[in-house]
Amino acid sequence: MTTNDQIRDAIQLHQSGKIAEAETIYRRILDTEPQNPAALHMLGVAIGQRGDRQQATQFIARAIAAQPTVPEFHINLALLYLELGDGPKAADAARGALAIRPNDHRALAHLGNALKMMDRAQESIEPFERAIAVKPDFLPAMRHLADSLRRLGRDAEADKWLDRALEIRADDAESLATKGEELGRRNRLPEAADIFRRLIAAHPNHWAGYNGLATSMLYQGRVDEAVPLFEKAIALAPNQAGPRNNLGHAYTLQRRADLAIASLQESLRLDPSSADAHNNLGYALVIAGRTDEAIESLQRSLKLAPDACEAWSNLGNVFAARLQTAPAMEAYNRALYFRPDHSETHWNKAMLALLIGDYPTGWLEHEWRWKKFADQRRDFRRPLWDGGDIAGKTILLHAEQGHGDTIQFARYCDAVARRGAAVILECQRPLFALLKNLQGAALVIARGDPLPPFDFHCPLLSVPYALGIDSPNTIPEQGAYLSPSEESREKWRQLLPPEDGPLKVGLAWAGAPKHGRDYDRTMDADLLSPLADVPGVRFISLQKSEVPRRKPAGLNLLDLTAHLTDFAETAALISHLDLVITVDTAVAHLAAAMGKPVWTMLSFYPDWRWLLGRDDTAWYPTMKLFRQSQAGDWPGVVTRIVAKLRERTNATGDHEA
Repeated sequence: MTTNDQIRDAIQLHQSGKIAEAETIYRRILDTEPQNPAALHMLGVAIGQRGDRQQATQFIARAIAAQPTVPEFHINLALLYLELGDGPKAADAARGALAIRPNDHRALAHLGNALKMMDRAQESIEPFERAIAVKPDFLPAMRHLADSLRRLGRDAEADKWLDRALEIRADDAESLATKGEELGRRNRLPEAADIFRRLIAAHPNHWAGYNGLATSMLYQGRVDEAVPLFEKAIALAPNQAGPRNNLGHAYTLQRRADLAIASLQESLRLDPSSADAHNNLGYALVIAGRTDEAIESLQRSLKLAPDACEAWSNLGNVFAARLQTAPAMEAYNRALYFRPDHSETHWNKAMLALLIGDYPTGWLEHEWRWKKFADQRRDFRRPLWDGGDIAGKTILLHAEQGHGDTIQFARYCDAVARRGAAVILECQRPLFALLKNLQGAALVIARGDPLPPFDFHCPLLSVPYALGIDSPNTIPEQGAYLSPSEESREKWRQLLPPEDGPLKVGLAWAGAPKHGRDYDRTMDADLLSPLADVPGVRFISLQKSEVPRRKPAGLNLLDLTAHLTDFAETAALISHLDLVITVDTAVAHLAAAMGKPVWTMLSFYPDWRWLLGRDDTAWYPTMKLFRQSQAGDWPGVVTRIVAKLRERTNATGDHEA
């Protein structure tokens, strides 16, 4: 059998997928003919297909040295260098092919991609256009040309080329995937989802359709729907790093940190050079409380992509979680240097500035929340109050965030009314009965009920900005400003133990599950079990949750929460208590706004309103703060609570906090 016959047989094996058998024949030929160009070339192709692209380039370079006039050798060498990310060498190889065959559409496309890889998108347009002129149905060149135009900000032209590719072949998987990704990049997420559904319908086993559809769902906030789609993409393409990266991020958003970390580590095993995966891993490690590792991961991300705003912002979050406020602020500022309009970073910076008491910066940055939560912004077709003269006018103050925020900021109705305005307060319906007689509010309305005419409006959490509250010391002094009705108080007097019995202490240990940091502020109920050892106390549950919450083991807890139909009822219950012990949730705000003694248990990295390094708060004079001494140290907090409670019960007749 001649060498040519052996090569022909090897190529047939190669093309049928039997690459290892073909490679054996190529090597056998080279044992006797070390410079055989065809064997060198095909062995390089085979080695490249099994993943060793660097070694593959060496064999194809030897083939070119042995026979420099074969354009396919140069074309495949260019492709290998593109896969290796070496733009200059890919361009040289592509030009080598074009020197032999000036109008080869593959070589022209490789040259365009090499130039694009070298950030020379403008220069890449000409070879892509030439490739299409040579082969008018050459879809890869159309997709690559669209990408170059997109990089240059010429989105309309990019769209035309993608649409042209889909006109030629409506079910082309790569064109559909590129179109969907482009729509997603422009935040046209429902349209992107429709394109990916088309891809799945045409190619049910194409992983990119499921990955793209899942990504569209993820960025629409539909995380639970995205997860099984990412899992399907991984099942179809287990060696693709991208879906594993995306799934890891989705798991992080679900607060499933262990699964997130495992998925992201596998993604990085497949593609160690992914700055995005290192960034996502850093975020997941923060959620898991592994901040040292998170910093390392984020620094790796920034080494790969020094201008990545998201990684700088996440690094700021890690430093903030460690209460390293100066480097956190520096990281946020660095992120905003690269992306001045990045609303997530402005939000993070606002939270940190308010936490350290820098209210001028904090309230200003806080206004960026309407970019971050754009779907929550309301258009009343009336001017937004900016602190100007409103004497004789009617202003609508409207709730915007959680129930606790509304209770805390409802105090400002009185301050605004003193500016000479008639104040309408719109609140969440569960708060209506509690707030309907609030001082300073001429009218209180539940969200969803018709609004009367008004001249200005202001979201509740923008009122301090409008009023110029520039430090914690300028928060308006406020005693008790909420109280239940006498009728409700009397009902609860009948339900509760006698007034002259043991100390009555209300307990709440969990917040709303949907809160972004619920994982940090909610504690394991059993950690409160040591309270059972304090004599002379009757514990009463204030834990009213959207989902069932386990009660503290071993604690004799009176649970009447089935009677708590709204916050007015909860206020009536609290009015009969001597003390409330709670994590940072709406119960803390409610009890403190009533002037009740409140002991609030805080995580190491607390919410912005509690500041740092103090056990009191300017917001509520009857509240004491019990902070974790280190991240996750709820047992230490409970130990101090138990000691303080023992002091309280040992004090005869002393009902002060």
